[in-house]
Amino acid sequence: MKKNVIQAVARRPRRTLAFAAVVSVAALTLAGCASSDSGTAGATESKTLTLVAAAAPTSINPALANADTVGSWYSQLTYDPLIRLAPDGTLQPDLATSWKFLDDQSKELELTLRTGVKFSDGTEMTSEAVADSINYIVTNGVNGKAWLGGADTKAEATGADTVVMHLATSNSTVPRFLTQRSLTGSVIAPTGLADPETLKNKTFGAGPYVLDTEHTVAGSSYVYIPNTNYWNPDNIHYGKVVIQVSGSNAASYQALAAGDADIMRGDLATATSAKAAGLTVKTTPASILGINFADRDGTVVPELADIRVRQALSYAIDRETIVKAAWGEDGLWGSSLTLPENAGFSKTVSDAYAYDPAKAKKLLADAGLANGFSFTIASVSTAPADAVTQAIVQNWADIGVKATIAFYSDASLLSTDALAKKFGVLTYYYGAGQTGGIMNDFLSGSPTQYNPFGSTDPAISEALAAAKTSADPDSQSAAYEKAMTVGIIDDAWVTNVAYAPSFVIMSDKVAGTDFGSALTAPDIAQLVKPAGN
Repeated sequence: MKKNVIQAVARRPRRTLAFAAVVSVAALTLAGCASSDSGTAGATESKTLTLVAAAAPTSINPALANADTVGSWYSQLTYDPLIRLAPDGTLQPDLATSWKFLDDQSKELELTLRTGVKFSDGTEMTSEAVADSINYIVTNGVNGKAWLGGADTKAEATGADTVVMHLATSNSTVPRFLTQRSLTGSVIAPTGLADPETLKNKTFGAGPYVLDTEHTVAGSSYVYIPNTNYWNPDNIHYGKVVIQVSGSNAASYQALAAGDADIMRGDLATATSAKAAGLTVKTTPASILGINFADRDGTVVPELADIRVRQALSYAIDRETIVKAAWGEDGLWGSSLTLPENAGFSKTVSDAYAYDPAKAKKLLADAGLANGFSFTIASVSTAPADAVTQAIVQNWADIGVKATIAFYSDASLLSTDALAKKFGVLTYYYGAGQTGGIMNDFLSGSPTQYNPFGSTDPAISEALAAAKTSADPDSQSAAYEKAMTVGIIDDAWVTNVAYAPSFVIMSDKVAGTDFGSALTAPDIAQLVKPAGN
């Protein structure tokens, strides 16, 4: 983390809230920790990389997979993206060697493809195959429409090694969505597209590994072996990669501490234990967590129609104390909707709602609510978001506002109820790798679970249109900052609380584990390798 960013979210000593969980688990014995499987040229044939994850994938089909830090692991090993996101946030060639917009509205993106690439089934990667894959992800993918320019986006093979994406709406940030971080740039072979049901239990990519279906147990252990048709065999560093599903961070840590695993994504508790044990822990801001005052017209909660009420609730949140309790010294607090060092982040927006309960009470009194009011807030029950929500509700109680929490263990059901406009206030816990996606979900006016009432503001719409049209990074960032200034400060639609960190714990057996706030976990498909190699 750069010094100026740390200063922007500087901490001061405060009381600490107790967020503790005690989990008792049996020791895991992970399969595949020593392997004699032979690999292709470039593989370290006797080496196995063992990853341990708390949860099984939602799908191994990259179009349907959850593109979070760990959920994407299951697809990244087998499906190379068109563009690769480097640890420092820059875009690098992969299956596409170059890309450019052909127009000044950022609606015609041309991709020049790498030649000589074969899919794992041995078939050639053609421009037609790439165009078909993009069109499948747009039409059927969980994020395809939102991230690749809209439902009417079409990809067309325009030459032997060129594809043009005709975006339904301007979107200068589409190249960032064609990376392994988002999975929407994964290229699926025609064999898989011909029978999409097979994508649920087999892999059809052009990545360094293939799923070993004989030794994989769905929901428990996923085994990957080298792709003998891979275009860049020198980047295959293991004879086998195993992702073991542990069921919890505590169980994952127990396996890693015992020497049965190499890499896991953890939390504050496991990271603290790992540091004490001398294991390597790396961290970066990876998600945003905060409060969405979705009902800006007061349809469900009449009091929210007054901007002073939304501002009061924002000033009442003791972000520093909450964040320190949830993530220790690795957590950062702030009001911005994007992560420090990402496009559109500004200190002004991040510091906009520094803790001020006296100001919060005055705003409520000015709004005629000196005696407070009550409402229900919907929230996921996932740790530590659940404890953060409870702490925020206590902050509101301190200024006379009573909020009752409706906890959801099923995130999809929460999304459904949010879109049905059942709640005026909701929490969010959002993996924030790309500012453009955040802006589309929270501020664009398109009805989403993050803007279920479809609120719009002409100033925001103008700023986002400018960001989507311009391919200049500085102009994009300025436009995003303007949109967030209006949405967060001028309109008080949403207030962020935390830039939640990603903790990655690893053994001394691995190298190439750098990552950052854009790529929020090590690149296991390309960069992670045995230490000393």
